[in-house]
Amino acid sequence: MNEVSALASNSTTPAFSFGTKAETLIRLKPRLRGATIPEFFYFTVEQWRVNCQDVLHEIRDKFGGVLLAVRSSALVEDGAT
Repeated sequence: MNEVSALASNSTTPAFSFGTKAETLIRLKPRLRGATIPEFFYFTVEQWRVNCQDVLHEIRDKFGGVLLAVRSSALVEDGAT
């Protein structure tokens, strides 16, 4: 049984549902026991369109000057529905 199935079958843990990559990571983070999910930041296309400078400032405030990996996260990616 994989970890997602095990989580769903645990009577004290609500069933797991996938979303975007970012939503799935948020949902997984408190459930993991043998792994960690690094700190991350996500924003919507709408937030970017309204004020990309605010988004960039939030990223700088959260992570400082460290190198970051940037990933897309959309419902249409990776089969999430």
